[in-house]
Amino acid sequence: MSTQLPIMIIVCSLWTHSEEQRSNSCRGRTMGMRFQPFRSMFLPLGYPESVHSTYARFHAWQFIETMIGSSVGVLCSQSMLASLGAASSSSASETLGGAVAIQWILKDGFGELGKLAFIQRFSGSFDSHPKTWKLAGECMSLIGSSLQLATLLVLPSYFLPVASLGYAFRAVHYTLWGASHTTFARHFSTQSNLGDVVAKDDSQMTVAHLLGLFGGTTVLGLAGGNPSAAFLYGCFAVMGTAHFGATVMLVRGTGFEILNQARLQLLAAEYVDLVRLRESPAGTPGQDLAQLSDPDVLKLHEGFVGEWLPRRSPNLKDAPNGISLALRTDIKLGVSVARVFRDLRGRATDLTELKLALEVMKDEQYVIQYGVLKKNHGSEDAQFFVTFRDGSKTEDVVRSILHATFLSHLIQNLGTKSVDIDTDLTVTSLAWRRAHEQSFVAALKRANWDVDTVYWTDEGVRGHW
Repeated sequence: MSTQLPIMIIVCSLWTHSEEQRSNSCRGRTMGMRFQPFRSMFLPLGYPESVHSTYARFHAWQFIETMIGSSVGVLCSQSMLASLGAASSSSASETLGGAVAIQWILKDGFGELGKLAFIQRFSGSFDSHPKTWKLAGECMSLIGSSLQLATLLVLPSYFLPVASLGYAFRAVHYTLWGASHTTFARHFSTQSNLGDVVAKDDSQMTVAHLLGLFGGTTVLGLAGGNPSAAFLYGCFAVMGTAHFGATVMLVRGTGFEILNQARLQLLAAEYVDLVRLRESPAGTPGQDLAQLSDPDVLKLHEGFVGEWLPRRSPNLKDAPNGISLALRTDIKLGVSVARVFRDLRGRATDLTELKLALEVMKDEQYVIQYGVLKKNHGSEDAQFFVTFRDGSKTEDVVRSILHATFLSHLIQNLGTKSVDIDTDLTVTSLAWRRAHEQSFVAALKRANWDVDTVYWTDEGVRGHW
């Protein structure tokens, strides 16, 4: 009963608030006053109006996930302590105790080094794909936990590498948890109440963590305080499955009206095709542009975690002959010029081609390089690289994606196989982008997209020209 009390308090708080909105009865007001201290401890001020509509669903699953994760942590600690003999040996020598302490510290140190390498490689996409990284982080936590449990099975001489590898996975999980939940909290705080949302998250997680510790120690107590490896792995199989299930429900039950790179690229492709449809013989000159896909439409077609989209736009399934369906262009943002020439042309930077590109784009905050890459299965796809200028802003990212998308359509229509920059195509596509960028932004706003908040995968390189 004690483990259910905090959950009951939070649920009662949510229920009481909705009841107060639906009824002005004396009983409703009395219950609201009774649970007000708990609501102010666990829920943001002004809940639910002050947060996103998916807040309650997300945090209910997060509470369960955290509680189970803490219980798994207890099992892992027991396993590692038992593997070192610290759990069962009460007469170890001082030398052995020192060696155990050194190994315990070193496992954390090696794990932190692995975490740094991971951050350096993947941090550019933490903001644009928080749910993807949230799911990946929990998978890494489960892998790390299984390795830490495995220390009970390996020889003592293998404790350090196995425990260090397990801690490295869990350290990466902590990083991904912090990065993804910072992004989540920013989206949940709809009334400039980020600090309050973060503080109440911490309150909820504290209770969940304490309940998880209590649950983990209770499970160990059932085994008499010295559980076997089979018992620990059996408990881990059940808890790990429940943990992953809670994570899946968490990420699938949460959605925001934000523009990440995948969404923006698909919407840009959809816009280009809608403009071409209007200007085609089958269209009516001067007619209004059709509505772009709104968040609710895209949600029906998004991938498993809601951040990966199909290559084809759901709005254009019945486009007339002669109008291609919207295809998402392969665009890399924030890359260096040196990488462009290395990946596309297989040679050192050619200053002549670079000067031509900069001459066309001299008044812009970005420059586009492109080429046709051969895939392993023999097909050929155009790939676009965007280098941003120092001082570039979010609107420049939107412009570059719209520009690259229309340029991709020009290249597809010409059927070119050249990997060299065509100045005429760049000039034509730039003029088209300048003529349509305001219309594109207006179309995004009409479809209820937040154009002021855009997240993209950025390699972090900026140029000077």
